[in-house]
Amino acid sequence: TDMPDPDQCETAAPPAPQTTQDDCDDSVVIGESTNRTRAAAAAFGARIWIGPRPGASQLEKCAANEAWIRSEMQRGTRIIDIGIDTSRQETRSPYYALELRELAAANYPVERRPWGPSLNQYVDEDYGGPCP
Repeated sequence: TDMPDPDQCETAAPPAPQTTQDDCDDSVVIGESTNRTRAAAAAFGARIWIGPRPGASQLEKCAANEAWIRSEMQRGTRIIDIGIDTSRQETRSPYYALELRELAAANYPVERRPWGPSLNQYVDEDYGGPCP
């Protein structure tokens, strides 16, 4: 996959934010692994970020994710963090990392709710990925 230049995610024009459900309460779930966030969102009556159109570049995905989490904060949305996926063998999620950085930079309140297999593990330190 194409890895964006560190400055590109900040300057890319973001696509319109997207969510999975229009009729659920004003909450979103963040965390690693789509299957986990979908299951938690269904249980909490919340929405998740589903990303841009199929075939989008890494840069477009970064920009879309950043636009989405910022728009949710601007709306005052309740953010539920289900943490990292401890069963994940590859690297940490760059999208989850980006969301955490944006939330921390805004000092936005986040509700931490464990969801297997996170085992109550959350990321308090900054960790990197292809989305600066």
